[in-house]
Amino acid sequence: MPRGAGPYSHRVLIPLGTDRPIRRPSAVTPALILLCLAAFVYQQYAQSHGTFNDLLNRFAVGGGGELRAYQPLTYAFLHGDIWHIAGNMLFLWVFGRPVEDRLGRVGFAALYLSGAIASGLGQVWLDGNPAIGASGAVSAVTGAFLVLFPKTRIRVLWFMILITMMMAPAWFFIGLQVAWNIFASVSGNAGNVATAAHLAGYAFGFAVAFALLTTGLIPREPYDLFSISKHAKRRREFRAAGQISDRSPLRRNAPRSKYDRRVADPAADRPAGRAAGRTSKPVPLDERTEAVGTDRAAVSSALSRNKMDEAVRAYRVLIEKHASSRSAVTLARNAQYRLGTHLATIGDTSLAIRAFDDFLGAYPKDPESPQIRVLLARMCASIGASGRARRLLGEAIESTNDSDLRALAESELAEIGPGGGSTDTKPGERA
Repeated sequence: MPRGAGPYSHRVLIPLGTDRPIRRPSAVTPALILLCLAAFVYQQYAQSHGTFNDLLNRFAVGGGGELRAYQPLTYAFLHGDIWHIAGNMLFLWVFGRPVEDRLGRVGFAALYLSGAIASGLGQVWLDGNPAIGASGAVSAVTGAFLVLFPKTRIRVLWFMILITMMMAPAWFFIGLQVAWNIFASVSGNAGNVATAAHLAGYAFGFAVAFALLTTGLIPREPYDLFSISKHAKRRREFRAAGQISDRSPLRRNAPRSKYDRRVADPAADRPAGRAAGRTSKPVPLDERTEAVGTDRAAVSSALSRNKMDEAVRAYRVLIEKHASSRSAVTLARNAQYRLGTHLATIGDTSLAIRAFDDFLGAYPKDPESPQIRVLLARMCASIGASGRARRLLGEAIESTNDSDLRALAESELAEIGPGGGSTDTKPGERA
């Protein structure tokens, strides 16, 4: 039997889906699955008539014989057994649809077929043993997924002592697959798995997706791998600033912005004449202001210690207790930005919308505001607030000088379509 049986059958983590929303129905992914299933049915027919080995000799890749021109593609539609095809088709369904949605149908079909060829040639070059199965092409799709959606979470069925469900970051889950293939290949414990084809597929999909983002052939998103690497230094600066800003309840008497002064000192916005002569006296804090400062400090303290789950819980408490005052629940600029970004990343849409909405209310001219408007528009569209999403995208287009971001906003605006929905939120309302 050629290699390739079950590239993921040895693992205890089975992917079931992602939290990446699909904006358009998939067509190529289900078509590829149907082609593989049809080929598998024909394999069963050939096996029942004693011609299965002839089929493998004609269409499998590798094996030391003469390589036919079509074999680096045809091998990807054959499978060893029911578990082999089931595992490959599951991975194709989970990872293929988001990548197809991002690249478009033609682009995705080209990626899949060229990934099959690249992984087949990699198997011939690095291993030499015959191989069948779609796992090389699926690995190419998975490698592209890692570049396009590194912070997306994968819904995973975990088989260990007990069977349980968990959400795993894409970089962790896919990185684990790559690491296993490298280890199995180096240690010689791959068994019947074509690790060379898998590794070639991962490398090909990763390289192609990153090249598409680098050259701008596909619009960049705020959280693809290219954008993350491009802005890594800036995010480190934001993180460092977030660790300093507003960390202690004692710092609320020394605020750093007009907004913070309004929270810590109700007299801060009084005319200069009224405040004259009283600047040397401390302003007593009433109970409400004391509570606001304490609750804000709890959020900022958790952020400074990089305890994001704790920060989210503290922020939720802050919102619940002081929701009537935007100034009370809006943190220092870097802390608010970091918190909103984290909430969007983990998929807490409603709270992320609140965090970014307050950010834009407090810092409407911030350099990051166009990018935030695009992200906020996407989240609003996902909950049906298409009117507000259109307004945010229009504001982003008008306010940004980044051609890539403008192209992304225009693309999102085209996806949402023209206005006319009476149920959308009005300007100033929260989605």
